[in-house]
Amino acid sequence: PPAGVVEQLPFYVFRTYPGQGLPVYTEYRAKKTQVLTVLRRFRGSSSWLKHEMSVVCDGKRIEEHQGSLRVRGDYLMPLRYWLTSLGF
Repeated sequence: PPAGVVEQLPFYVFRTYPGQGLPVYTEYRAKKTQVLTVLRRFRGSSSWLKHEMSVVCDGKRIEEHQGSLRVRGDYLMPLRYWLTSLGF
């Protein structure tokens, strides 16, 4: 069940259109030696979202790039679980 009410959060995460999935992706760089987890399709307070993502991702630094948030490491499932628990 959702832990909070989506309307009270300072950000909103839109689901993808065809399959209604969460916009959390894994990217591989440098011949698959570096793993990045990317969150796309969000609106609202990116600073608040970056802070909360950092808590979910074990205190890692979150980088903002052209409308997406990136963190080094494979945090695909923890981020999807967190967003689902918020009600997205």
